Amino acid sequence: MNPQTVYNGFASMFRNMLVSMTVAITLIGFSEKFDLMAPVVRMIGFMAMIIAAFIGFKTYRDFLDYIKTIESEFPVARRWKTWAYVTLLYTVIILMLSLIYLFRKVIPF
Repeated sequence: MNPQTVYNGFASMFRNMLVSMTVAITLIGFSEKFDLMAPVVRMIGFMAMIIAAFIGFKTYRDFLDYIKTIESEFPVARRWKTWAYVTLLYTVIILMLSLIYLFRKVIPF
């Protein structure tokens, strides 16, 4: 498998995670505009956050697995691990934000 193709795929998945998070934030921001359906829109926004986190974690795992298989042939692949860790950090931030949002807005006490 071509390393450049895999790296491009990683960049695409990272972009998908960012776009999913943007959609989630937009849904959450506009949820107050819906009178009767606001709780449903908030739940959809929360689910979009979870999907973004899932995309991020899956991207992190798949990219690290590929790096492990090619790092002996392509030493530059070791430097790519930094991008995988950035993805993991962003995923953790998304999960923390989604849990805060879940307990503050989606599940009102």
